[in-house]
Amino acid sequence: MVNTFNRFTTREILGLFIPSLYFSYIIFEIFSTSFSFELNNSTNSFNYLILFIGSISIGSILYVVDLPKRFWFFTEELPTTLIMKKLIEDGKTIDKVNVEIFYYKFLDEVVAEKNKSITDKQTTLYHFSSNMFLCSILLLVIQVLKCRLAFDDVISIVNLVIMIISAIGTLGLLYGKGKIRSRFKRHYTEFIDSQYYIDLKDKN
Repeated sequence: MVNTFNRFTTREILGLFIPSLYFSYIIFEIFSTSFSFELNNSTNSFNYLILFIGSISIGSILYVVDLPKRFWFFTEELPTTLIMKKLIEDGKTIDKVNVEIFYYKFLDEVVAEKNKSITDKQTTLYHFSSNMFLCSILLLVIQVLKCRLAFDDVISIVNLVIMIISAIGTLGLLYGKGKIRSRFKRHYTEFIDSQYYIDLKDKN
């Protein structure tokens, strides 16, 4: 239970809290002329508190919405999606709940911990990159609407750089050699060749 909580914490800090902290900080920089984070100014404790609360709130929204997991180019690569397509090819009816039950049972009982760990790390980085990209895009839109986009402005330049890097990171983690797509495909292939898929077909 403790190990599960630790993994959850690490994943959420990287994938949610850091992007939301970045978003909150830039928002405060854009909208507030009095907001300051000088360490030698004791009156800034309240500013840090507001930044922390804002980051947690935005991180919670990112967690609930979970857009990176809903992107069509990601969902199309999921093993469960590939399994459902295979069931259709085999003339079977689709029960998404059964597909998930059999696949995750296979994942827990058959796939090596090392492979699951690598996949987990890559999907965590994917969520981080995707959320950073989404936050950067939204900040860009806000800057345009506020007429604050200027290519000689440090915030604008940094945001554009982060947007480009995070977009490259997202696509690289998904489609790169040995990355998420390859690992999902490997899990899918192993599942199709296992008794679990035979049992799933019989269930349907």
